[in-house]
Order: sequence, then structure tokens, then C-alpha cells
Amino acid sequence: MKKERNHLDYARRRAARLAGDGDHVGSQSIYAVCDEAERLQAIVDKLPKTADGVPVVLLMNLWCRKQYAQCIQWVGIGVIGMETNEEDADGGEYCERATLAVRDGRGHEWYVESDVCYSTREAAEAAKEKPNNKQEQSDDNS
Repeated sequence: MKKERNHLDYARRRAARLAGDGDHVGSQSIYAVCDEAERLQAIVDKLPKTADGVPVVLLMNLWCRKQYAQCIQWVGIGVIGMETNEEDADGGEYCERATLAVRDGRGHEWYVESDVCYSTREAAEAAKEKPNNKQEQSDDNS
């Protein structure tokens, strides 16, 4: 998120330069775009995140570990529902993680925490090489 903030800071400095040069219409447009970008980023910041930090939304495809028969493997899943119970200090909805209702390609449905899922197969495979207690717990609950 720091990178986005730097772009917004640059845009605001550019708008100030335009206003200083007499281009008030151009500077107001840039300020309006920056304000809207900040408003939208605040919404994205409140979404639950995957283990690799990607915001989760309904109907999104993710990857998680699932036990089939005697083996545990990475499977592609689709998010079909989401439940959050955490609140921020202002009483509004906020969550770093959520319980997701998911469905795999075989039609099996189950619940999994968002923070043990990954946004891409590559991210999931990279995580496979690193031990993660949360994933092991998730497998035991399946």
C-alpha cells in the first residue's frame, strides 16, 4: 500500500504545481481523483486477506491445501460465501481474515479461513516449501 500512497502524494504535488501555474481546473481534477482513490483504498483495506496478502471477494478463485483420501494437495477453490465477525475500533466492519465457504472442481464444499488460502498456484507452491502451522491446523479440521 505504501507504493499507492507515494503515487497519490506525487499526484497531489503535481496538482499543487498546476494550481500554482494557474491551471485550477486541472489541479481540481487531480485532487478529485486522489480523493476517490483514497476512498476506494479504504474499502479494499477492510477486506479479508489471503496468506499472501491479496484481498478476498466473493466468486474469487483461490488455492488451499485439502486432504483427499490419503494425500494432502493444493486445490483450486472458488469462494461462494464469506463470514466475518471482527469489528474495527469505530464499530464498522473490518477483518484481516474471514471464514470462507468454498467449492472445489469436484463439487465438494467446505469452510476454510482466508489466511490459509493463496491467490495463485505459484504463491501456494512457494508457501509449500515454508512450514506454516495454520495450514496444518486447517488440514486437521477438514
